[in-house]
Amino acid sequence: SVAATDINGLGLGVWELKSGNRVRLFQGIGLSIHGLAFTPDGRRLLSSHTGGYLYLHDIESGELVRRLENRALISSDGVAEP
Repeated sequence: SVAATDINGLGLGVWELKSGNRVRLFQGIGLSIHGLAFTPDGRRLLSSHTGGYLYLHDIESGELVRRLENRALISSDGVAEP
């Protein structure tokens, strides 16, 4: 099992829970992270960022699979903003 977290603005870290070791660090995004979700198979991680940007990361390879721009911004309370 793994978990993901923002590492104080340095990037997005993925950690193996059993060992406590960091298995991946995604850097260069440069935006505040607002949300994280793993795909059901656990192979990819979706992160949402300031400005409505979404990044899909491949955990094993460390590659950025896709960058999306969300046209409808959602606030932290779940309400769509104009």
